[in-house]
Amino acid sequence: MNRGKIRWKLSIVFSILLFLSIAFTAILSGTLTMVLFFTGVLRGPNPVVAVIPMGVSILVGTALARLATRHLLSALSAMSQTAKEVAGGNFNVALDENSPIDELRNLAHNFNSMTRELAGTELLRTDFVENVSHEFKTPLSAIEGYAVLLQRRGLSKEKQAEYI
Repeated sequence: MNRGKIRWKLSIVFSILLFLSIAFTAILSGTLTMVLFFTGVLRGPNPVVAVIPMGVSILVGTALARLATRHLLSALSAMSQTAKEVAGGNFNVALDENSPIDELRNLAHNFNSMTRELAGTELLRTDFVENVSHEFKTPLSAIEGYAVLLQRRGLSKEKQAEYI
């Protein structure tokens, strides 16, 4: 899935959650105001007392928005920290794939697949470097030995030709 679709879906999910929290708090505020009018606490246009349900509504709405976005933000924070570790060369990290949000679950799964592939590639690279290093050392050692022998004084022409 491309980045545009993921951003679009995340913005829709976030907007819906925000709308629901605002709608819930508006209903709560209206209900609280009606209860206060029916119980006689609010009588007529008293702006100071009418601010109380609004304040409660704002507090509840803020708390609901915080709860709704906590999971999303904690998942993104964990992904950011894990990506930083991968960038530092640690491919033995994994993200939790048990998110209730499909996009986050898919992102975590793909991220874990990427780290497994990178770890495998790193293992292949290390083996390749070790094998190439070993394969180069043997002929280089032989060349070095012959070069030392060629530097000896008093070698016959036959020996020099043999070493070359």
